[in-house]
Formats: sequence, C-alpha cells, structure tokens
Amino acid sequence: MSALWIALITAIVFLALIGSAAWFMWTRSDEAAKALVRRIVRLPFRAKFRLAFALIRDSRIPLVVRAIPALLILYLALPIDVIPDFIPVLGYVDDLLIL
Repeated sequence: MSALWIALITAIVFLALIGSAAWFMWTRSDEAAKALVRRIVRLPFRAKFRLAFALIRDSRIPLVVRAIPALLILYLALPIDVIPDFIPVLGYVDDLLIL
C-alpha cells in the first residue's frame, strides 16, 4: 500500500471521527441550543460576521475565549503549518480541522 493511500485512509477515518463526535454532541444537546444553532446557520454571511465581531468585543466573554478565533485565523494566514501543504491530503487536513 502506498503512502498516498495510507494518508487518504487516515484522513477519511479522522474526518469520520470528527463527524461522529459532532453528531454525538448534537444528539445530546438540549432544544434551546439546537434552536440557537439553527438560527445562526440561517443567518447570511455578513450577519454571521457581525455576530462574531460583536462577540469578540463583548467584555463578558473571557479574553482567552475571545482570542481563539483570532489565533486560528492567524494560523491559517501564516505559511508555516504543523503538516506542510505539499504533503498530499494530510497537508490540508490540519487547515480543514482549524476551519
């Protein structure tokens, strides 16, 4: 089995694990949380951006939590990655996980 197939299978298994964890968390959440998620998903992109910016400026949210989105965007913008992008499939999996 070549390294490309191993990388592809690893990426598929990893994405399946992430998907199953998200499904498990969704089934265990209460109706109020599900309704909020549905409302946010239906928002247009510009409204989502304004919501995110308002949450970042809100002083009731701890600074560490407000810094996480900025750090993730900075990580995506930098050319340095944990797994270099020239490695097939796995190179983009870390970027996909950040998103």
